[in-house]
Amino acid sequence: MTFAELKVDVSDYLGWGLDLTKLSTEETSVVESCVKHGYEQFLRPTCKEHRGYRWNFLSPRVSLTIEKDTTDYVLGLDHGTIRGDIYYDLPGIPPITMSISEHLMRQRSSEAIYGAPNKAVIVITQATTEGVTSISKHLIVHPIPDKDYDVHYNMYLYTEGLAESTDVVLGGEYYSDVIRSSCRAVAERDYDDDLKIHSLTFKEKLLDAIRRDIKERPMIHGSAHDRKVYGINRTAGRINYPDKSYDSMDVQGNIIV
Repeated sequence: MTFAELKVDVSDYLGWGLDLTKLSTEETSVVESCVKHGYEQFLRPTCKEHRGYRWNFLSPRVSLTIEKDTTDYVLGLDHGTIRGDIYYDLPGIPPITMSISEHLMRQRSSEAIYGAPNKAVIVITQATTEGVTSISKHLIVHPIPDKDYDVHYNMYLYTEGLAESTDVVLGGEYYSDVIRSSCRAVAERDYDDDLKIHSLTFKEKLLDAIRRDIKERPMIHGSAHDRKVYGINRTAGRINYPDKSYDSMDVQGNIIV
């Protein structure tokens, strides 16, 4: 599903046809508004039963190779906080726990220690070049890696609503019917005098989708060896839902299919 498809659906619902190029400026604005607010209404449910619910697909699994002698890794700006710990792909190595920035920086500055990292922190830096300010996010690990390590974790994905630059609808085809229903519900509420059929239909579909999403919560994170030896009992883990389009991401936010 793309945002363009959602716009066509809303335009058709409002009786303006399937060709977006034939819409007036005002009609185009209405369609875009319905899709924007409809998608946000799906992403951030406000229904009483599940207000503030966070979908599984907004906590994707991230794979990262920690390289020897490298402690600083640039993250995508949509990379939120890390959900739980960072786990090594190989068993037998304690997971990397998130630390407080000041504590980790103090440890890093004290002496050069090498080994498998066991602490990490996300820091935000700001730089100004020729009057242009840029912001970047970094994952800092400690101690200094003594060799390459493959790790994985789940993070909270920041969303800004419509991501028209990529035209990818987070949620994938698995929730396309719910998203489409949400956009129509907004169009019905704001621009149509018809009965509130779509608003009621959207609420029913949303509640059903959330119930399914809850049942498909990720399995316990980390290997069986980790759980046994280190007493790990986390609920963060590999995203497990039918639509594999958003199964994994790299640290820059690129989707790994």
